[in-house]
Parts: sequence; structure tokens; C-alpha cells
Amino acid sequence: MLVDRESREARLHAVYEEVLFTILQARTLDLRKSNHQMDATIAAIKSLRSQTKFQEIYEDTTTTIGHEDPSRIRCCRGWQDYEEGLSHEQHSADSRGASDSYRILYYKIVDGIITQMKE
Repeated sequence: MLVDRESREARLHAVYEEVLFTILQARTLDLRKSNHQMDATIAAIKSLRSQTKFQEIYEDTTTTIGHEDPSRIRCCRGWQDYEEGLSHEQHSADSRGASDSYRILYYKIVDGIITQMKE
């Protein structure tokens, strides 16, 4: 009986080893697949970082919700600008348009997403 029990345990152990081996091998393939999917996602996001794509999104947005009132555009002034004597009015006169400001923000967001995904 002891021999039967030992052989049964040995067979059971072999079965569990086989199952464990299969699971671990599948996990390795899942990691490769996940890595490939991450690379594909990063490539897709990089493709969004273009003037053409920004212009499509900007035009769709302005068509849907309208243009922003230029008088509501805020400008961020640093302390150094005030020390140099630059006023809010001077800044408003030669500041970028809304499209340019949104384009810069768009590129910063896309670049941030790419950077975070690579880490």
C-alpha cells in the first residue's frame, strides 16, 4: 500500500509539474504579447503627434462647441515679466492665438503620455 501511495503521489506530482510548466510558459508568451501591444499602442499614440491630426481634432472641436472667446484667453505671467515691465496688455497684443496655445498643450499631453508609457 505504501508503494501505491508513493506512486500515486509521484504521478500526481508529475501532473502538477506539467500543469505548472504549461502555466509558466503561457505567462511568458503573455508577457511578450503584452510588450508587443504596448509597443503598438505607443506607435499609435506617436502617430497622433502631427499637425494634421491636431488640426482635425481642433476643427472638430470648434465645429462642435464653437470658438473660444478671445477675451477669455488667460495669459500666465511670471514674476520676471513684471520685473521687466511687461504688462498684461502688451502680452495680449502680441500673444499666440488660441489655436497655437491649444497646439502646444496638445503636443505636451501626447508627449507626456508617450513618456509615461515608456517608463
